[in-house]
Amino acid sequence: MTAEPLPGLGRIDLDVPYELAESGKVGTHCRSCDTPVIWCFTQGSDGRTMLVDAVPDPTGNLKLRVARTGTVYCTVISASERDEFEGMLHKSHFATCRDAAMYRKKR
Repeated sequence: MTAEPLPGLGRIDLDVPYELAESGKVGTHCRSCDTPVIWCFTQGSDGRTMLVDAVPDPTGNLKLRVARTGTVYCTVISASERDEFEGMLHKSHFATCRDAAMYRKKR
């Protein structure tokens, strides 16, 4: 489904699930490579934020869920789960961004 216009962002011509389009989280772009991304929270106790490519990818390993509040959550799924999963999957933008090395934290 093509996302409808979001307030202040104009039309977004991406195939994204309707729930994501309605959440208002689609329409953000990576400040380095300008790829459309979605901010989401990881599932689990830490609840960290994560940038995810907005365009679904069948080779991805992230399942997205939009809560009633509009918050987007992502869950990593295994390869065996991916084979059985029938929804849209996404990839971490950190894995696909050409400028990811600039943002890596030194250990």
